[in-house]
Amino acid sequence: MAFVLPSIDFAEFHDTVSKSASIGSERFNQLTPITFVLPDGKAVTYRVDSGCVEWSFGTADDAGTVIAIDAFSFGAFAMEYLTAPALQIQQRIQFETGTYGDFDVWEPLLRLLYTGRPLYEPSAINRTNLDRVFHWGTDSLPEIGSFYNEHGFAVVRGVFSANEAASFDVEIDRLAAEATADDGDSWWVTSEGGEEHVCQLHYTSLASPLIDQLEHDARIKELVESINPELVAHPEIGNGHFAVLKNPGVTGGLTDLAWHVDCGLGGHSILCPSLHIGVQVREMTAESGPMMFLAGSHKTSSVRPSREQELSWPVVTVSAQPGDVTLHSPDAVHAAPPPTGTVDGRRTIYLSFGRPELSEVFGFKEGYDHLVFNNDGHAEFKS
Repeated sequence: MAFVLPSIDFAEFHDTVSKSASIGSERFNQLTPITFVLPDGKAVTYRVDSGCVEWSFGTADDAGTVIAIDAFSFGAFAMEYLTAPALQIQQRIQFETGTYGDFDVWEPLLRLLYTGRPLYEPSAINRTNLDRVFHWGTDSLPEIGSFYNEHGFAVVRGVFSANEAASFDVEIDRLAAEATADDGDSWWVTSEGGEEHVCQLHYTSLASPLIDQLEHDARIKELVESINPELVAHPEIGNGHFAVLKNPGVTGGLTDLAWHVDCGLGGHSILCPSLHIGVQVREMTAESGPMMFLAGSHKTSSVRPSREQELSWPVVTVSAQPGDVTLHSPDAVHAAPPPTGTVDGRRTIYLSFGRPELSEVFGFKEGYDHLVFNNDGHAEFKS
């Protein structure tokens, strides 16, 4: 699978970019300018001035961050096929001055210029009833959809029974027992004692008739309809319908996730909008490994709150019981911190819904991350 990107002329692209965009936030006022330099010497500098982000061709003596980048990679970044993290992972950039962290802070401002997508402003979020929990059969589907569309997530109690959740748990046990670290369909972690444990099972509906029926369940269909009736299930692309198995005491592996969006490596214009429905198999608490959401972040440029900002920004830590369902937009900034307890980590089955066209873009068991991390770490993009 390969995306063929259009040839993007450096100067012509900037002809389409506004010369200035209002930030609407004071927290970026202290940023020093950032400059991108191409191999042929062409350069562009972005700076914050008087509450606006602006650009001009050429380098700047006061640039705090200077990034050497080839023309193709800049075009892929400008079109959001590759983000700052993806450029760093693929080693497509070199920092003449500054660090990756400086680039990461700048990316939301560049997206504001390139796409018009606004910056996240915590003070603009309606914090009334942010911790609201809906109850299946009592609260209306339009209410659930309205809350989700405003905040980027929702929690619905009692969609499935405790007995149904228990049957899902048994099925996950079976799939986990059959998984191996080299099967390509699972992720693994290492515990403090050196033992390996499976932490994600991908494409679960292809191996389990019980999980396969979930996307067809009338309750799930009604929830999808309340959010976005144009979305369809994608059990065979991306990670498919996948299960998360939180393990306490993890020392290595990708399971306890910091603040992120699911299109954080790129492909926003291809992958989004989409929806993840999380069927809670075991209890979700601080002890078992919760989910955290930055309310209202799904309509803005990606931003990762600092530990200090977590205390004052509208961060919601979700708890849930077996049979409850969580809904979240992959564009919502969210995190999955580690369990604080010692036993019985959270288990969740995530059902993936997206644009119908995705089945025409990706092949069987392919997804955007597969392109970014292909083979030697370089995506199969054609320049």
